[in-house]
Amino acid sequence: MVAQAPAGHVAATIRFASSCLTTSGTKRWATLRRTRIGAYIYAIGDNPFGARVTGIPSRPIIVLQFVLAALIGCFAGLVLVSSVNAGPTRIFNSTLIYDVILVVVLGGIGLSGGRGGVLNVVIGTLLIGTMLNGMTIMDVSYSAQNLVKGVVLLAAVIADSFLNPRNEETAQQGDI
Repeated sequence: MVAQAPAGHVAATIRFASSCLTTSGTKRWATLRRTRIGAYIYAIGDNPFGARVTGIPSRPIIVLQFVLAALIGCFAGLVLVSSVNAGPTRIFNSTLIYDVILVVVLGGIGLSGGRGGVLNVVIGTLLIGTMLNGMTIMDVSYSAQNLVKGVVLLAAVIADSFLNPRNEETAQQGDI
């Protein structure tokens, strides 16, 4: 006999995950658009050398970005664990990183940096979620779904390379 979730459990889980997404997205949007640190982040992403020349403390801001990315990843993991009621530890066959890159690129975030925003990522998430949901409803195999995601990612990267070409500032690699 299989135990069933209590009535309303799925709805409560969806409400919790949606409220976490809304709260986190609103806070990230406000941080990036309404604070000095958000302006610094965009400036460093667009032109790190130019940002350093204008007096923006590039290294501490970059370290802050990595710390914030880790905290956001931790928060996302906690939401995932609370939604699924399990902690999947076997991620060797997982395509989560691949899906994140797909969402970011499809959402219009420039791979060369300095462009994009939280709303773009939310739109990319909705597009990919709708696409995956449709393929699941149509009973498309997991391998075929990965193939379709790969073609979409390739098309988005090619489009990004034409729409946001790398120039001298963004093409430079080296010490930050």
